[in-house]
Amino acid sequence: MENTTPSTGHPFRACGSCRKEWFHWRDFVLDPGLRLLGLQAYPDLPDANLLVFEHRCGSTVSVLATRLRPMFQDPNEGSDLPLLYGTETCNGRCRRIEDLQTCNRDCINARDRRLMLQLLEMKKGSAS
Repeated sequence: MENTTPSTGHPFRACGSCRKEWFHWRDFVLDPGLRLLGLQAYPDLPDANLLVFEHRCGSTVSVLATRLRPMFQDPNEGSDLPLLYGTETCNGRCRRIEDLQTCNRDCINARDRRLMLQLLEMKKGSAS
């Protein structure tokens, strides 16, 4: 499920500070000038979850997780999973943006944590 070229000619993402543009999601993810800081989860609106990156210029650049989900297969994907954020069952990982670990809960936000880890592995693999 690979999206190779944006059809609009618009950048996939741009840095709001230095104006650097990335026209393809893969160029964005693999840019050595970007460091994934973590997942910013929105408790009642999982489709608003953001992956937050730090750009070498010192600014942060965020991307909706929904924009990157289609690029990766997730066997546990599904919007039918419950939202556990803030419940007793929640282990609280999504409350800490700097927490880059996977979540073992059956929660709709766990898919974006898995996505975050896939991005980190992709970036790590490209540096080799």
